[in-house]
Amino acid sequence: MSTKFTSPAEQAIIQALSALTDEEVELLLTQSPTTPGEIIGSQQPDFSRQFAIGICIGIRPDLAEPLIQNSYQKHILLNLLVYNHVLSEFHKQNIGFEVERTAQMLHLMGIFPLEHMEDFTEVYLKPILGSIESKYHTHLCMGIGLPAASQAQLKNSYKTAHYAFNLYFFEQTQILNLQKINQTFDVSLDDYDFYVDDAFRSLLMKSPDVLKKIERVIEIICHIHYGNWYAVRMRTMDYTGDLASRLRRYHLLDWDFFEMQDELQKNVMNAMTMSEIQQCIHNHYNKLLPQIYKSSRPSSKVIIERVKSYIQENFMEELSIQTLSEIACVSTNYFSHMFKNETGMNYKTYLTAIRLEKALELLMESDYKLYEICEKVGYKNVRTFVDAFKQRYSLSPINYKKSMTNKK
Repeated sequence: MSTKFTSPAEQAIIQALSALTDEEVELLLTQSPTTPGEIIGSQQPDFSRQFAIGICIGIRPDLAEPLIQNSYQKHILLNLLVYNHVLSEFHKQNIGFEVERTAQMLHLMGIFPLEHMEDFTEVYLKPILGSIESKYHTHLCMGIGLPAASQAQLKNSYKTAHYAFNLYFFEQTQILNLQKINQTFDVSLDDYDFYVDDAFRSLLMKSPDVLKKIERVIEIICHIHYGNWYAVRMRTMDYTGDLASRLRRYHLLDWDFFEMQDELQKNVMNAMTMSEIQQCIHNHYNKLLPQIYKSSRPSSKVIIERVKSYIQENFMEELSIQTLSEIACVSTNYFSHMFKNETGMNYKTYLTAIRLEKALELLMESDYKLYEICEKVGYKNVRTFVDAFKQRYSLSPINYKKSMTNKK
């Protein structure tokens, strides 16, 4: 989007700015006569007939970033024009005061009549936004905090307005009134882990709904970190990076594809809205999955290495021959034959070995009780676990630990 500056007043500001250094322009934009806390503390709204509410106004974040990259000077200029226009309207209507200005937004404390508690946005704020957008050919975002009914609540109202402004990343709505944003997500990190594993298992089985399941993981990330765009970016990058590593470990991804992965990480990091991240994910895996699936059939050795990797990552779960054969994309009978042919043992023997190796590690390096170790390595019954341990190590877990401790 191009921003036009055509009026004589705007041309005069451009001319004035051209004579300033970048440091002087930055100072002009960000300088405040005192701290936000001191400004708020010095004001005394009449709460018997007024209410106060924090407001943040700025150029829409997804438009501000391209403008900065194109011309930082023009971005500074546009901010100055917007801020001055807003303040002029606030002073003219006597509806509040400036608290702080930054390169991203103007912080205000609005003071409105109590009778306009429900419609102050429509009566006062929307007309100001409309006039600015019409005059300067740009789109703004406004965050509105929680209302203050006393002097003690002013700082909280100021802070919650900033939080509301940053919710544009998730909501992509021009006016973000924190009172009217009702987001409750009944999800947890356990849900995240479940959907991550479910999506990967579906990928190994070449299920047709893999892309939807990957996109569901991204939705869960959004729900868990709602309100923190940085955390959303970081967890999305962690998830896609881990997924690429697992695909490589399972011999499903060549090193050539890591250039695509680097591009995805870059796009996620630069995304200014949640919908941009979702589109990046969709485009990436919509292109990558068919290439994975159409690759030539791997050798039996590669298939079994893939299954072994899956067992090593999921040994604590119930792993049936049906599940493992689906991951190998072969029948159960052929899987049994292929696994024994490649490893010299059946899959149950291999699974038991992996579980007992992990059990031994936990036994010697942790303070977990025996029943806890049993659960952590996938055994439902302590007696069965002890019998398997004795068969492999010739001693019960307790006696084995005692003997190793005495040797030290």
